[in-house]
Amino acid sequence: NNKIWILLLFLCIVLGIVYYNNNKYSKKQILFKKTLEDMDDILVKNNIYYFLLCGTALGYHREKKFIEHDHDIDLGIFEKIYFQTIINIVNESNKFTFITSYPSNNILTCTEVCFKHNETNIKIDIFKLYKKHKKYMMMAYDGKCSTKPKNRCEWLDPINLINVNFLGRNYNVPDMKYIISHYGNDWNIPKIESYDNQKSIVN
Repeated sequence: NNKIWILLLFLCIVLGIVYYNNNKYSKKQILFKKTLEDMDDILVKNNIYYFLLCGTALGYHREKKFIEHDHDIDLGIFEKIYFQTIINIVNESNKFTFITSYPSNNILTCTEVCFKHNETNIKIDIFKLYKKHKKYMMMAYDGKCSTKPKNRCEWLDPINLINVNFLGRNYNVPDMKYIISHYGNDWNIPKIESYDNQKSIVN
């Protein structure tokens, strides 16, 4: 009888672990995770050095997952990496579709490119950051940013990258200095912010 109870207890533990692993992520987290991992596979295979950025980086630091109200994934690269190279290799994968660049008139001078995952329909924005005064400038367009000087938002933040485990895979992400600079000392309080409310915006 004791052996039977021990066996039943063991089976319950195993089933509990399986159930937990299959249900610990919401549908959104599963789809976003799939999208990011597919892009990671492409970029890492082609030696493109990138990092999590903006709301995706905040999601790691604050919630250890994607922020539920975020509608896309944000990545960053440094200025010496060519966007045309990224567009070529991502298009060749057949996993993503290139949507647009900002500004759209010249791929050589653009500061952001956007892709959509063909399976999940989730968008990934990749921003190019430029070193300036020991910090890095990031730019974004459209929406409220269209009303700002040069028709764009500009931020200056420190970027010190660390390697972390995020949803079961290792990624590079800016450390807490970036999070505090970009989102303020109350970064740990969930809120929906517009671009012009973020702390490190310089225009």
